[in-house]
Amino acid sequence: ARHARRAAHVVMQCLHGHREQPIRALRVAGQRHGGGGATGVKPLLEQAREAAQRPSTQFDRLSADIELAARYEGPPEAFVDLATQSRQRGYWPLVMRAQQWRLRTLLREASWTDAVEATPELEALARRCRYPTFHFPELLHTCAQVWATVGRSEDARRCLTEATYWLQSVALPQVPERYREGFLQRNPANLALQAEFTRLMATLP
Repeated sequence: ARHARRAAHVVMQCLHGHREQPIRALRVAGQRHGGGGATGVKPLLEQAREAAQRPSTQFDRLSADIELAARYEGPPEAFVDLATQSRQRGYWPLVMRAQQWRLRTLLREASWTDAVEATPELEALARRCRYPTFHFPELLHTCAQVWATVGRSEDARRCLTEATYWLQSVALPQVPERYREGFLQRNPANLALQAEFTRLMATLP
């Protein structure tokens, strides 16, 4: 069980962009724990889920369930159920993750009404529940995508402006000075977010 959870932890870090060499890390995880490198993500997550059935490890089980649903395009209803289970246990980081993937799924399916109804909750959670494992600008970017898609430009601009401010004026000063240039200019996750902020902002009237 311990090895399975460790393997899933490595996989989730890679999927979330927290590993500098995700393909290599996935390959190592696969070699150590019987997966097939990058193609062994699903078996590793399923193995971790099975290893996390005891009440004391419900966080691990729900986390694996959310990642499985996200990576293999589960329906929006699956994320509603997972968010509800997480909320009942007070697992607010998992509530945010489930809600974020629900919104992404609704966007993919063009379910605009449901997306608009769900977005304010994710916005509020993102501002109220700050966790080191969650990238605040990424959550606001998901919200901005919804607002931009349905024509609520001011709401989209608010989210993007707040996300950019947080990245440059809140997070950056906490980074040691010698790493600051890399934080904005070489960190893959931050580069991608800044490029997406610029692209999305340019589409707003």
